[in-house]
Amino acid sequence: MRSQAFPKNIKNQRAKLPNQVRLLAFSKSWQGTNRYWTYYRTVDNFTEDNSARIVTRIEWLAQPPRETLDLLQLPVQKVIIAHTATEGCTTKSRCVFMVSRIQRFHMAPDSKNFSDIAYNFLVGADGNIYEGRGWDKRGAHTKGFNKDSICVAFIGTFNDEAASEPQLRAARRLIAMGVEQGMIDPRYRLYGQRQLAPFSSPGKKLYQQIKVWPNWSSELGPRHWEDENKMI
Repeated sequence: MRSQAFPKNIKNQRAKLPNQVRLLAFSKSWQGTNRYWTYYRTVDNFTEDNSARIVTRIEWLAQPPRETLDLLQLPVQKVIIAHTATEGCTTKSRCVFMVSRIQRFHMAPDSKNFSDIAYNFLVGADGNIYEGRGWDKRGAHTKGFNKDSICVAFIGTFNDEAASEPQLRAARRLIAMGVEQGMIDPRYRLYGQRQLAPFSSPGKKLYQQIKVWPNWSSELGPRHWEDENKMI
């Protein structure tokens, strides 16, 4: 499938596309620069409703990492689903605010003191995907599993409340994009963060929702916690 440049006059050009072709956004940041490039590919049999949008770091006004981030081993073998354990968001403006606040919390010296936001991507109930460390940078989300995994964090807390369909759909499309682009191994294993670390994340409700997704795995890593009563 050939890539094509995104037309500058997109509003006029988009209307000329045939019905069976839509534009699917794919975003990637380059190490060592502050430039963010967006690629657009034509995808057969996608409707407008099936398109996915990645809000880049520059769009949500991300702070630059404090230091050069380690690279991931691509394609990754694991996809880890987490939740942010914060308020949720249903509009882009609110989600931008939340992602920015999460980054500040993660980077604060008196808090997590990470070099950057911990997650590779975040998804909001507005249906958008928010770029964290991106496809090729190692996250800081699940100790012992960061070097060969992509972490997708659902913005919100999902212990007693299920994730919305727009959020679930955005996460599934992001994973599909990662496989298509060679960032995620097609044989990847999908885990809830609670399977690999002593956290409640991604929350009881969301954990039940992702267990029916393709590639979900009950084959846990060497350091896992099976007793849910001990999870925090």
